[in-house]
Amino acid sequence: MTSVNRCSAKCAGVLLAALMTLAIASPAAAKMTPAEVAAANERTIASLFDGLPAPATAWNAIVFHHSATAGGSKARFDVGHRRKFNDPDGMEYHFLIGSGVGSADGLIEVGDHWRRQIIAYHLFTRARDAGSIAICLVGNFELPGSTPSRAQLAAAEALARALSARFRIAPDAMTTHRGIDGRLTQCPGKNFPLAEITAAVRTRL
Repeated sequence: MTSVNRCSAKCAGVLLAALMTLAIASPAAAKMTPAEVAAANERTIASLFDGLPAPATAWNAIVFHHSATAGGSKARFDVGHRRKFNDPDGMEYHFLIGSGVGSADGLIEVGDHWRRQIIAYHLFTRARDAGSIAICLVGNFELPGSTPSRAQLAAAEALARALSARFRIAPDAMTTHRGIDGRLTQCPGKNFPLAEITAAVRTRL
């Protein structure tokens, strides 16, 4: 193969990889109206426990994360986490809640770890992974003025409420990544409104 041909093949490979990345995070995936997102979330929560196998460990806690990115989707995190953690089940969260960039604002996406009812390794304190349900909101809530959107909060509250009712998880057993791993992480950021979420869950129990 000539140097020109080798260059052409390499450039084609780079272009293909770039196109695949764009496809995974395509803005088209985020083009849903608030009503469409709400309806999709209702369907997701209504079928949340349908046909699930028995969990490896009883669920007894909910842990909230942020992605520390502006955007993302289950498909994108599946690719990234398979590469980073060498986990064939992809995204190391049980649920992802979109920000409007890559996935619709407030849209709940269900991870493969949830569908298989297996542990997601989302904490540095590995002993706490077992039994904890990981919910990640896309965004970086450590940045000044950055907070979850109202749609994200509504989704997080509805999801936490459904999980709490099903598995008898008390609001006091809902925490954050930093709440478990302390100084090892800032996740989900100083602006994450855990108290607001747990208060909303408590009032509906």
